[in-house]
Amino acid sequence: MRNFLGLGLASVFALAGCGEEAKKQPAPADECSTFSPCAIGECVEGQCVAGDVVEDTDPGVDTAPDTQPDTTDTGTPDTIEPTGAACGVACVADGDCDSGLCRPLGTGAAKVCTELFATDGCDGCPSFGPISAGASGSDGDLCAAGDYGDCAACTADADCGAGLCQPTSGSTFCQMPCFGDNSCPEGFTCRGADRNGSVVAVCEPDNGLCTGCIDEDGDGYGGGPACLGPDCAPADPTINPGAPELCNNADEDCDGRADDGISLATDENNCGGCGIVCDLANANEVCTAGICRVDSCTGNFADCNGDRVDGCEVNFDDPDTCGSCVVTGGLVGAPCGICGDGVFACSGVGTAECVGDTANACGGCEPLPQVLGDTCGCGAGEWACDPATPGAQVCINDALANDCGGCGAVEGGVAGEACCGAFTLACDPSNLNSVFCDVPDSFPRNACGGCTALAREPAQPCGTCESGATVCDGREATRCDGDLGNAALNGCGGCATLPGEPGEACGTCGLNSYVCDATDIDQSSCNGDTRVNSCGGCAALDIAPGAACCETYTAICDPLRPGLTKCDVPVTVQLNACGGCGVLDQRLGEVCGTCGSGRYACGGQDTVVCAGDLGAAALNACGGCGLLDGEPGSACGPCGEDFVECVGTDIVACDGATSFNSCGGCLPLANEPGATCCGGTSEYTCNPDDRNGTVCPSADGRVNFCGGCGNGRAELDGACGTCGSGTYACDRADPTAVVCNGDQGAAALNACGGCGPLSARIGEACGSCGLDTYICDPSGGGDVVCSGDTTFDCGGCTDFAESEGDACGSCGLGAFACSGSTLTCVGDAANECGTCETLLQPPGGSCCEGGTLECNRDTGTVLCNNTDPGLLNACGGCARLEANPGDGCGTCGYGTFICDGDGLTCEGDPGDGILNACGGCSTLDGVPGTSCGGGDIWVCDGTEAVFCSPPG
Repeated sequence: MRNFLGLGLASVFALAGCGEEAKKQPAPADECSTFSPCAIGECVEGQCVAGDVVEDTDPGVDTAPDTQPDTTDTGTPDTIEPTGAACGVACVADGDCDSGLCRPLGTGAAKVCTELFATDGCDGCPSFGPISAGASGSDGDLCAAGDYGDCAACTADADCGAGLCQPTSGSTFCQMPCFGDNSCPEGFTCRGADRNGSVVAVCEPDNGLCTGCIDEDGDGYGGGPACLGPDCAPADPTINPGAPELCNNADEDCDGRADDGISLATDENNCGGCGIVCDLANANEVCTAGICRVDSCTGNFADCNGDRVDGCEVNFDDPDTCGSCVVTGGLVGAPCGICGDGVFACSGVGTAECVGDTANACGGCEPLPQVLGDTCGCGAGEWACDPATPGAQVCINDALANDCGGCGAVEGGVAGEACCGAFTLACDPSNLNSVFCDVPDSFPRNACGGCTALAREPAQPCGTCESGATVCDGREATRCDGDLGNAALNGCGGCATLPGEPGEACGTCGLNSYVCDATDIDQSSCNGDTRVNSCGGCAALDIAPGAACCETYTAICDPLRPGLTKCDVPVTVQLNACGGCGVLDQRLGEVCGTCGSGRYACGGQDTVVCAGDLGAAALNACGGCGLLDGEPGSACGPCGEDFVECVGTDIVACDGATSFNSCGGCLPLANEPGATCCGGTSEYTCNPDDRNGTVCPSADGRVNFCGGCGNGRAELDGACGTCGSGTYACDRADPTAVVCNGDQGAAALNACGGCGPLSARIGEACGSCGLDTYICDPSGGGDVVCSGDTTFDCGGCTDFAESEGDACGSCGLGAFACSGSTLTCVGDAANECGTCETLLQPPGGSCCEGGTLECNRDTGTVLCNNTDPGLLNACGGCARLEANPGDGCGTCGYGTFICDGDGLTCEGDPGDGILNACGGCSTLDGVPGTSCGGGDIWVCDGTEAVFCSPPG
């Protein structure tokens, strides 16, 4: 930047372009271009057009300032607020410029922003020099842009601002005034030159040439005819009219607008903000409304969760996906089946089924020890599935058992014989081939029910390391049951519980292992205590002892927190609870996370983390944090027929209170309250101890089966309970009542909750094609049903690659249709020559002066039989064609020649609609009639080109 020393000398160089003539011929204020943008509004086809500006059109006193001066107002003139445009930027009015000065700085030049030339030069306008305001009167001397500087091309002094238009290098170029050598740019020297008979000091090129480019930053822009143009930032090579616009809130291309042409709403490299690049995993991205989104997925990936952050997160080539976002049937790879040893595997796109389940024939998971139907018991029974224990066997119909239910001779005597003096032998229920002495409770017997003393009492420990237990072996002896032998010994060969088994990890950090004591088989010890960090801890240290901390102090091992470091600062320096210098976001130990399931803990010396947060797992089944009174979906109500449901995030309620009988119970009553009993002398009332029963509160001598007049309601010895597994008997505590003895409850039910044997095994294949499996009847019938009847196209069991209705045949003209349970192709049709092409002419017709059209099987076309095929035209005819099929035709060659019989026709000609604005076919450099810069417009040069010309 030049430093002009005085205002008076600069004022001498008044310009003709700044006189009255200049005032009469201002450049049109509404013209614009890429490098001369509109100060207000938008540039549309070379003209400045107002955008969303709302003008004050009300004449009179203004109530708010306008964006431009309002010529119709008669009140106080508008105050134009500067818009902040810098020196050299095109403008319309003073308010467009941060200096408040919008002036033309050359003959016929458009207005640009400038500033007053002061004694310290043009500091606010880099690379500007002084220029006299001339006839502008009150302005004084102004600063002119660099494109009026040294070596700028000119025809008169007025083109050079404050400089002279001097002959140099065979042409005329501007030479700017100077005040000593230090005021000229590099490569120029301050010398005297003649101006109207007076000697003035100007900057002349040292080499006497002005054909190059004065370019301070080497970007090709600066002063001189060889430059690409003027440089708005001569010291910065990244800023010039040809520089690409970047997203950085700066103006790189010198058009006065920052980041123009960059849309944060749609630019994938600046999506929602500068430098934010859309880069989603396995996806083709698109920027919409400033957010990176998945436009499409690459390869065989899919966006299954709809979350734009992780892109296309699922690979359908992964066998666990079964080629779909949603897999029905089960989680691929998860265990399944009755025994859990099956595994779900893909059975089709989006489906999985259980394979490899090994349940036995009775629905259990252990191998059956016997073959169903084989003989058992004493030879007359047969093995069958045990209805009381799913998966187990039971021997039924054994007719050869002895009197005690066993086989063969009964040990210990004959049931009914005398024993222990005056008592009698009875069958031993624990050994059906044995009897025991049935003595009263008051008779002294051993713990096994016998009459002699036992060597070892039952339940006493026995065996290796006393791992077994003493049990009765008959009535008169005991044995050791469950002795583990060597398995009861510890890893060192002793019986005591070791502090740790040999080989188990030990030590503060678990890096060592337990070893056996050399002298004591009941002892083990840790073979060391290896620590991880230099402070004896087990975790990596945030900062090592000796490292700098808290700016001027040093880290040391923390004596109060073993294994960690702290900053060794004076007691006057307050550390945080994690031993750092920063302020912690949270207090340690306070609850955090979902439902307060976590606690804040140190994540470093200056950070805290929420440790132990359970996330969604901490929520109850209703989505709240409180303890629910019942699990939603569980049975509730007097009869368990209702269900617990959420009525708030922490509140549940029973959705009803259904009871079935008139006593509030859930079973049918044998006798309704109010019915007469005991010969009509009493009435049944609800049993206060049993809502499913009634009682007769008095008796008149009549007796029920148990000898009373109460609530006996069943035949003695009749079946009762779940699946009839119990038997009615008189209640010993109340001889007027009966009870159900031996009811097995749920154990009596089969695997589907019924009472009889299942008609098929759960999980077995079923259906027409064996593709479905037996499941429990969802209606609750207690038996199994087939889960479906899967078949394929045509109702068969073959999974065809094609579907009914798909195209088929050599020409693709047929369609697949069912024929029984198979899929066949019907309706395929070739042409008369056996191919799939559409024949231009049918065979058999006349051609080429007496010839006949015949099929050519090699080509699938029709040829004339009396003509050399090589002489036929490309459409199979005899006439000479004007072009070849496929050649361009019509307006600008946009149509295509196709065969029409044995001749040609032009297809797809768009007509005159594709011609340019000059009536030709070429792409023009500009639109005729629109601005091409400097007040000129584009004009047609024939039909295929345009040139830039002044209007008129």
